[in-house]
Amino acid sequence: GMLRIELEELSGEPVGMLRIDELDGLGCCCFCSIQFVASDEYYKNNIPKIEGFMRALRRAMDLTIEYPDEAWDIMCRANPRLNTPLYTKIFQRTLPYFSRDLLNVERDWTKVGDFCKHLDILKNDFDQNSIWTNEHVSSTGTPSVAPVTAGGVLPPKTSPFAVTPEPVAIEA
Repeated sequence: GMLRIELEELSGEPVGMLRIDELDGLGCCCFCSIQFVASDEYYKNNIPKIEGFMRALRRAMDLTIEYPDEAWDIMCRANPRLNTPLYTKIFQRTLPYFSRDLLNVERDWTKVGDFCKHLDILKNDFDQNSIWTNEHVSSTGTPSVAPVTAGGVLPPKTSPFAVTPEPVAIEA
């Protein structure tokens, strides 16, 4: 997806999104599915941290979907190198594919596991579907807006991000 957007930028010709999850036999899932992997020891000894992390991630995803312009502004302030027309376009084009609930499905783990087996990261007889869980994903419903919104649902002054813009000096 991102490379195709960069190609479009360089060539000046429109290029569609390449959904790797729709390619037959590739064995890898789309980026809209977020999967976190932890060792058995870490998982067993850090359930409160895992649950807190997943709650924070879920809240961040909901806010990103409901207020994409504000979320992108915050991301660019945290990572100024992303504040370019190209990265803004990449964010806007990938936003529709963001997970609406952060839940993983067996299909995702099957594809990831098969790809890991192809790379010899997992043994061929390992059943990756026996270990994944959605147990710690907060069930707060889904965001109240459609997958893509033009600037969020509410006017910026009612946004939960409440960011005061910094004054910009204009040279004559």
